[in-house]
Amino acid sequence: MPQYKRFPHSMEEVLSKAKKRFNSIVISPHWFLPYGPEEYVKVIKEELGWKIPVLSYPAGSTNCLLNFMSVYLSMKNYGYTHYHVEASKLIREGLLLREDALKQLELNFDKKILFDITSKLGIDQFEAL
Repeated sequence: MPQYKRFPHSMEEVLSKAKKRFNSIVISPHWFLPYGPEEYVKVIKEELGWKIPVLSYPAGSTNCLLNFMSVYLSMKNYGYTHYHVEASKLIREGLLLREDALKQLELNFDKKILFDITSKLGIDQFEAL
């Protein structure tokens, strides 16, 4: 499909593009840490003083508010998010039950938050909604 011709085909491509274009790296602990989120969340709480945000997706995650936009647009355009891919990996490895993954992946946020986010960015209208 022409509209997706520039969409990355793999995580390696995402990392490469991020490094070249923005001189940044993408870190997803699920892919390289030998333990689950309970352990690394504990570390960032203790070592960095991080507190679980009142509002995040997935609930209780370390993500910022912009993640709501990413999740919404991924679901709208592709029908799944990178969280679905990560959860699938954890399920296949026996580290997460399918029922728990489905509960964690529920899109239970109001679209109003998307408008709140875009207005904070100075965007009056978000055409994708």
